[in-house]
Formats: sequence, structure tokens, C-alpha cells
Amino acid sequence: MALIVLLGFGGLYMLVGDQYLKEGPSIEAVIEENGKEINHLRKNIASATGKLGEFDEIKKASFEFQRSEVTARELESRRDNLAAEQDAAREKLAAVVAEFDGYKEEYRDSARKSLEGTVIADLELPDGQVLHDVKVSKVDPIRMSYQHTNGFGKINLADLPQDIRDYLQYSAEEEDDRRLAEIQKGNQTELQVKVAQQEDLVIRLQNELTQLRAAVQSKRDMLKRSKTAIPQQQQRVEAMRIEIDKERRKSVSHVPEMRGKLRRLESDLRDMNKAVPQIGRDISTLTQEISQKEEQLLEARQKLAEIHSGKVE
Repeated sequence: MALIVLLGFGGLYMLVGDQYLKEGPSIEAVIEENGKEINHLRKNIASATGKLGEFDEIKKASFEFQRSEVTARELESRRDNLAAEQDAAREKLAAVVAEFDGYKEEYRDSARKSLEGTVIADLELPDGQVLHDVKVSKVDPIRMSYQHTNGFGKINLADLPQDIRDYLQYSAEEEDDRRLAEIQKGNQTELQVKVAQQEDLVIRLQNELTQLRAAVQSKRDMLKRSKTAIPQQQQRVEAMRIEIDKERRKSVSHVPEMRGKLRRLESDLRDMNKAVPQIGRDISTLTQEISQKEEQLLEARQKLAEIHSGKVE
């Protein structure tokens, strides 16, 4: 900047001198003109100085930003490490809790088994009745079964005296879990029974439907054979009548025997003619039964699906 100022003043001096020598504008005019130029240069210097200050601020801000980025990466790394430590601590805590719960469960099982077969001198029931010489027969997480001089009984662990509950390490939460499990098991068993019964019904209806369809097909085949056999039987009857007429002309006639055969043929023909409409009626009846069975099978399958989905209680 100083160099620019010196050059400016040098140029001003040479300009003034040159103009003076050439007898140009007056020195006052030259000084005024160069004063304006000096002010302009000073403004440029001030502007350049301000821009240098802004540049310094930008450099400083850039440095702060880079340092912030480094700090952020360090914090992210520390955060990830802490999260990993937290996950490891949780896993370890879960393992310790599971191990402790397992130990408590083993102790409770052992305590319940050790109580079985022992005799409690006096056992007070929830209603205030006191039983004497009570022999413990079985203990589970919910109740204790026993026998005494007057018979047998059961009592919930929650209703036992405090000392026995302490010995068994009675837990209301465990009791609730076991009761819920029993209910779910009972519901599951009931559901399985319902499913099995409904599946049996579906299978039975399917088998009956298959048998009915086979019976209809058999009747249709029989009807077809009958309709084909009737004209053939009629031909045999007519042929036998013709033979009987011929036999009458002979000296030694077998007409009586032939008439017996004709009667049998005619009887068979009548039976065949009667059988055709009866077979048709049988087919119609079986067809109606098939429609009913198909509806029953459809309803049974729908109910089975509802049982599986839990819509049927």
C-alpha cells in the first residue's frame, strides 16, 4: 500500500512539473485534481484494508470449523464407544439376572421337593381353622397339597404361614406366571380339541361326499345299461314268441317249456322297465344329498378356519 501511495505522489509531482513547464493549467487546479485522486486512492486503500480484515476473519472461521469437525469426530467416536460399553453392560446384566433367576428357580424347586413328605404340627387355614399333624404330599409353584386325620386338602402358597413362605421363597410373580401358563395351556388344549373335532367332521363329510358321488355314478352306469338292455330283452321276448308259434306246428311240441321261458323273459323285462324310473329317482335323491353334503362341508371348513383364527370361542 505504501508503494502505491509513493507512486501516486511521484506521478503527481511529475504531472505538476510537466504542466507547469508547458504553461498548462494552474498549479491550484492541478493540486485540486490530484487531491481528488489522493482521496480516491485512500478509499481504495481503506477498502483493501477492510477486505484483508474480512479475509483474516474467514481464515479464523475456517480454522474454527476444522477444529469443530475434529472435535465432532472425537465426540462421535466417544459416543460409539460408550454405546458399545452400554450394550456390553446390558448383556452382562441380563446374563447375571438370568443366572440369578435360574438359581432362585432351582432353590424354590429344591425347597418345594424337600417339604414334600414332612409333617406340619399345626397349619392354620385362611378361614381360621387349625389342622394338626398335616403331612405335605405335594408342593407346586401355586399350591400345597396335604393330608390330615380328616382327609385331604389344598392350600395356596400365598395363604401359608410366613415362615413356610420364607422357606419356600414364595414369589407372587412366579405364581401369576404359572397361573397364566395353566390358563393358556388349558385354552390351548381346548382349542386343540375343537380343531381335532372339526377336522374329523370335515374328513367325515368329505368321505360321505365321495361315497355319494360314487353311488350316483354307479346308478348312472346302471341306468345306461338298463336302457341298453331293455330293447335287447324285448327282442328276446319277441323271438321267443315267434319260436313258440313255430313249435305249435310240430308233432312233438315243447311249447310248455318254451312258455315257461317266455314268462321268465317277460318278467325280467317288466323288472327292467320298473327299474329304470326307480334308478332315476335314486339318482335324483343322491344328487340332492350331494348338494346338502357340499353345503355342510363348506360350513365345516369355514368353522374350522374360524377356530384357527380364534373367532370361535
